[in-house]
Amino acid sequence: MNKSDRIIFVRTNSNLLRLVSVIVAVIVCFSFIQVQTVSAASKKSKALKAYKKVLSKKSIKWDGQKVSLKHTRFGLAYVDKDKVPELFVDSWGNTCHAQGYFALYKYKKGKVVFVRAMDDIKVYPKKSFVDFIHSGTGGYEHYYTIISGTKAKNYIHHTVYPTGTGTKLYYAKFKSPTSYNETKISKKKFNSLLKKKVGKTKAKKIKYYKNTAANRKKRLK
Repeated sequence: MNKSDRIIFVRTNSNLLRLVSVIVAVIVCFSFIQVQTVSAASKKSKALKAYKKVLSKKSIKWDGQKVSLKHTRFGLAYVDKDKVPELFVDSWGNTCHAQGYFALYKYKKGKVVFVRAMDDIKVYPKKSFVDFIHSGTGGYEHYYTIISGTKAKNYIHHTVYPTGTGTKLYYAKFKSPTSYNETKISKKKFNSLLKKKVGKTKAKKIKYYKNTAANRKKRLK
């Protein structure tokens, strides 16, 4: 083999090696994606099965207590990006105002875990961000909350309440994720903090279904 032949041989082998490397990388990447997809699908299936089991019982854990599931409704929404929907329960008539009428639950390690309840709940899909709404004395309070795992972390607060001359707005930022102590802020600052977490994503209302065997079978599969 002369020098020119050896050069061609080396180049050919080099190109072949690159091609083989690319093919192997594609196969590995595709396999990883398949595993991740199957894993996510499996976790979702397990979560829905767990939700169905919990909703089939007579009562459900609700902020340290147990609440009857008679005449309740349930819904699903994606709070974070793990491709596993969260469970929402409407217990109107079974809970008092102080307990909250709507609750958020998350699936973790085979269990359905209570997160927080309030008078109403809206979700910013896949942003791990939830608007817990409290009503009273003709006004509304919006507790914008970061959902981290099964924990609810207070972030910002917005209140709309009536006065003798109309409606007044109040904006604040919580001093700590675990307390309700807050600092008053401007509307501009509030909007900036909100946009930082959700971008252009809009809050979404949860669609609820009567908690019947037929609906559980149809919606939780």
